[in-house]
Amino acid sequence: MRLLSYAEAIREGHAQLLARDPRVFLIGQGLWSPWYAGGSLENLDCEFGRERLLDSPIAENAVTGLGIGAAVVFAGTALASAANAAQPTRSHPPAAARASTTSGVKATTVTVPPIK
Repeated sequence: MRLLSYAEAIREGHAQLLARDPRVFLIGQGLWSPWYAGGSLENLDCEFGRERLLDSPIAENAVTGLGIGAAVVFAGTALASAANAAQPTRSHPPAAARASTTSGVKATTVTVPPIK
């Protein structure tokens, strides 16, 4: 049995997720600060690139905003997939949906015209 510290176990789990799926990214607080006390994300930027490790200010609102923005972009993509799946039916009414954020994350608009 291997013995890992709590921080080492978290780091290993993060590394496994980042390696498995290139869409995965992490949000950390003060990662590149000289006063950063954590070791759970240590050197992941060297292994996977800084574009996949987002360094937010030490503010819960920043982390929450980043998470919500990512979820909205995912929801817009999922909504587009659902609309495309519904398109072949013959009797659906016109539908439109919009997902957007105020933080500059791209918005998605899906309009499904009725089938004639």
